[in-house]
Amino acid sequence: IRRPPRSTQGVSSAASDVYKRQVYMENQGLTDPVVLQLSDGSHRMYISRGASVFSALSIDGTSFSVENGMRVEEGKGGVPGALLMSDGSPIIFVCRRDVIYRSVSKNGLDFTDFEIALEAPEGKMICDPSPERIRDNLYLMAYKEKPEDVKGPHEDYVRIATSKDGINWQKQDGAVGSGSVPALLILDKLNWKVYVSGPPPHARSHGR
Repeated sequence: IRRPPRSTQGVSSAASDVYKRQVYMENQGLTDPVVLQLSDGSHRMYISRGASVFSALSIDGTSFSVENGMRVEEGKGGVPGALLMSDGSPIIFVCRRDVIYRSVSKNGLDFTDFEIALEAPEGKMICDPSPERIRDNLYLMAYKEKPEDVKGPHEDYVRIATSKDGINWQKQDGAVGSGSVPALLILDKLNWKVYVSGPPPHARSHGR
């Protein structure tokens, strides 16, 4: 895993310093790191290992040490998104094909009661939640939606959901645009950007 694109600090560091640093490696497929800066200034990274999530902690945001145990047990969901709620509680979002689940933790380590945050429409899949808190009563999430029978990212598109409390989410009408694996970057209370991966629009299939 290299510095995660979903960490605002990671994006800024990579863009300004133009370097990459390996922070953790193992002989299994690891994807979708997301980093939260905690109240004491340390950083906790949540990392997907298949359909499960583990975590690593860093004092400086550069050197990470893997923490004991799993944050999300195998089979309960992967591809995490996470944020700190207005009271400082961490909430994690994971996906399982057609549902994005959420769970709130008191310590950032124990996530147990998973409930539905968003469900895919019939015939669709959703995943890759990228949530952010705009202010105390406004949360924003970018996520991927795609036809469930299509392989690859060529028909992926990004949608937005909003929440007043970080718990209950409402889908917004329409798609933001084509693309996959969105990363939401909040510039200020009125301005934000979504970064996506995947083939450019002119290279996408229009057969469906």
